Amino acid sequence: MSSHHPDGGASHLGSVECIDEDWRMMFVRDYGHPVDAVWAMLTQPALTRLWWADSKIEPRVGGRFDLRWLNSPEAGVWWEGAVTVWEPERVLEFTNSEHGLLRWELEATDAGTRLTFIDLIRPAEERFVAMSLAGWHLHLDHLAEALDGIGQDWDAWQERWLPTWQDRHAEYIALVTR
Repeated sequence: MSSHHPDGGASHLGSVECIDEDWRMMFVRDYGHPVDAVWAMLTQPALTRLWWADSKIEPRVGGRFDLRWLNSPEAGVWWEGAVTVWEPERVLEFTNSEHGLLRWELEATDAGTRLTFIDLIRPAEERFVAMSLAGWHLHLDHLAEALDGIGQDWDAWQERWLPTWQDRHAEYIALVTR
């Protein structure tokens, strides 16, 4: 089984800070799976859709990394991106037209893999930042499930997960409200 984060608590919140007009969100999660399995979940389109989004990926610096979310009423819109760092099984970084710069760092641990995820949004409204934090929180939980062999039923996502998303969103609103 996967541990969702270093302290093992299911509600462990990510961190957020505002630097000038930019927002930096960060999550650190531990997964009880090897680095190559976590890397595959980040970089193989057949696997990203199990926990995150549909993806179009060109695995190289300068290649495309486009995403189409599956858990929202706006599903169907592709958000374009480009790979800025591609270090297999270590670092994936890419831009995204809506989420700014996304960075995924993987580190092998005795128990599996530590994932550090950073989203740098330039600039963004506090409302969008809290929504993004709640969304990433759940997607990283979904990653743990996918690593354990359980993919999301995106057609039922709103009914199953929206209340949890709303709870996380309320917690994150408190973090970003100035």
